[in-house]
Amino acid sequence: RIREEGVMLGKILLPTSVVGRGAQVADDDDDTAAQLPEYQNVAWVDPNATNLVAEVSCTQPTTYRPTPETALKRPDGRTVRIVAVDIGIKFNQIRCFVRRGVELVVVPWDYDFLAEADRIDGLFLSNGPGDPTTITATIERVRAALALQKFPVFGICLGHQVLALASGAQTEKMKYGNRGQNIPCTDMLTGRCYITSQNHGYAVKADTLPPTVRELFVNANDGSNEGIYHTELPYFSVQFHPESAPGPRDSEVLFDIFISTVQRCLAAGAVAGPVEFPGAAAAQSRREQRAAWERELAADDSDRSGRVVNGRRIRKVLVLGSGGLSIGQAGEFDYSGSQAIKALKEEGIYTVLINPNIATIQTSKGL
Repeated sequence: RIREEGVMLGKILLPTSVVGRGAQVADDDDDTAAQLPEYQNVAWVDPNATNLVAEVSCTQPTTYRPTPETALKRPDGRTVRIVAVDIGIKFNQIRCFVRRGVELVVVPWDYDFLAEADRIDGLFLSNGPGDPTTITATIERVRAALALQKFPVFGICLGHQVLALASGAQTEKMKYGNRGQNIPCTDMLTGRCYITSQNHGYAVKADTLPPTVRELFVNANDGSNEGIYHTELPYFSVQFHPESAPGPRDSEVLFDIFISTVQRCLAAGAVAGPVEFPGAAAAQSRREQRAAWERELAADDSDRSGRVVNGRRIRKVLVLGSGGLSIGQAGEFDYSGSQAIKALKEEGIYTVLINPNIATIQTSKGL
């Protein structure tokens, strides 16, 4: 049923012979009592109908300071200060900031941090549980912060959804959610794929993003949104966990990107321009060069098969296969070779295979 219906509520019941009839905490006319009369009956609880963030957030602001020798300084000599809105923050997110020399002030989910806007160098929105639309106080305060344009903003997981909602987008409940430690996400600026850790049941609806906000990452498995960035201001967020412990740590560089953005804005004395992502400019240059080559080839190229690489149209590739030295060793060589052939076939490139081991999938008909 879960495969067909998606995520659904559940409850764990114990036999009344073990816990006794006195353990009943739900009405006997509930369907559960009729279907399982020999088990205790407990009330249904929908966690998404409550403000779970209020249950896990801190209740008082707490400041975490770096060691003096690692502290990053503002032009006026004060340590760079990031305010982190705790909507379910992980300790490793705190560590990721402090060990990079940042003074991190962690505040409750409904804290009025805008009252101290002049002392904020950057705003961080943490991860957290539940439906993002239940924390309207946080969303409205972040919306006001975006309008102020006084500091860069970075969000993770629930913080990503809050930033999207504050920007005017919408979120939705996913059928299954994405939960795992090896989920691939594609960087829409560079085309690079990152392996990420995720645990969420809600997602940002990419088709509701305003014109000035674009997708930064996309889930390579289901195509759902995994990140956004503002095209004119230093605001960005990701759905996955770059701080994940014990890993993967492929995307932990996002903390460095955020902090470098804060330092850039402090040095310039103004919050302007989008976040600068490493490799994005080079990737855009390559895309423009590829488009130029395509236009040049289109003028006198009647055969459109294959793929253009560095200004040349590749139509045929020689694949030198490999094999093990003894029986049982050929598996990994066969896999890599067959995947290479499949990839070339998807690009419309004709393959000529030289393979010393004929008892492999690479030589199968149709591949």
